[in-house]
Amino acid sequence: MSNLFQKLELQAFRSGITPRTRESRAWFQQKAANLRRIDRQALMNEDPIKKSGSEIVGHMYMYFYE
Repeated sequence: MSNLFQKLELQAFRSGITPRTRESRAWFQQKAANLRRIDRQALMNEDPIKKSGSEIVGHMYMYFYE
């Protein structure tokens, strides 16, 4: 899955929103307000996160959140 901002940018492009305008700012604010609402039931029904590999003590790891 790609970055949340990339997804929103693609949606805006497909909707015909011109970047750096009042219209685009209002569009992004509306999308951000919708992100505050969490469907708890859908969240609980998601697939569990799977461990991907083995960690080694002393190594540096980077995590990405979606």
